Amino acid sequence: MIQGTPGASDVGTQQITVEVNDGYFRGTNQLTYTLVVLHTNHMPRFTSVPTMKAFEDIPYQYQVTATDPDGDLLTFRLMNSPAWLSIDSLTGLIQGTPHASDVGSVLVHIYCSDGSITIEQSYLLQVHHTNHAPSPFHLLTPTKFDTIEYHPSDSVQFSWSRAHDSDAGDIVGYELVVVNVNLDTLRFSTTDTFKTIAMTQLQPWMAYAWSVFATDGIETVAASDTFFFFMVDVNEVIELPGIPTTYALEQNYPNPFNPSTNFGFRIADFGFVSLKVYDVYGREVATLVNETMHPGNYQVTWDAQSVAGGTYFATLRATNFTETRKVMLVK
Repeated sequence: MIQGTPGASDVGTQQITVEVNDGYFRGTNQLTYTLVVLHTNHMPRFTSVPTMKAFEDIPYQYQVTATDPDGDLLTFRLMNSPAWLSIDSLTGLIQGTPHASDVGSVLVHIYCSDGSITIEQSYLLQVHHTNHAPSPFHLLTPTKFDTIEYHPSDSVQFSWSRAHDSDAGDIVGYELVVVNVNLDTLRFSTTDTFKTIAMTQLQPWMAYAWSVFATDGIETVAASDTFFFFMVDVNEVIELPGIPTTYALEQNYPNPFNPSTNFGFRIADFGFVSLKVYDVYGREVATLVNETMHPGNYQVTWDAQSVAGGTYFATLRATNFTETRKVMLVK
């Protein structure tokens, strides 16, 4: 019996001679034949492990690799795969970007061929939902560098544009953050695009910064702006630097005005001081100062929002001193 296993290097035609000898008979009997060794095609095999997770709106890639013992050129193709997936037939790179409608499980079939033999790799690809952050949004009121008059019985409304969320079912909530120069911080939560807070939670003559954060419960984004505002107390007398030697009531500014204006005045000696506003009939319409004061330079604001437009007279009275200024309220 003649037997053996040819290898790749033995492919081709070989002359085989068989000699028969019984050990006694002189001479031999020979048989010669031609043996043709044919090439046998070997099956390719996959060497890569599938990437079995993908995420909505995020590019997905899986590099398929395979080897062929014969060194044959391998080509790749997909069968019954989702439309968002594609494969490079020569490199085996699978790629694509799934969207919201693709979330779930899908069976992917890959075929690899050396031209004669085709092998298959199948795997279950799980497409997961990706949470999207709320969209950018802007602050509205109070406006940037706004000045707000402090009235304890009033409130301040903060407002901003709506942040949108592309994920169905997500509810966007907001956190309003108000910080003063002393880093005292107020925080308020709401699902509306506005929040009203009592003015008593703020302080007169104080600068504030404010911003808003939007969240869907997972992702949080800040407003595109940070605004500043200043609280002023229109009923409070401000003492300015310096000690005057004479009394004076300065012309108000602005003048004409609407709805508020400022009066500067100087007090030379300690004593009782009053600053009152009268209409053209001599009727008192506002008392801005009515107290004992030390010498100094002062300023006070008249908030005339509840007074009808027209001509008025502001009169400063102190020890042996009286001065009146004509003011014009325009409405």
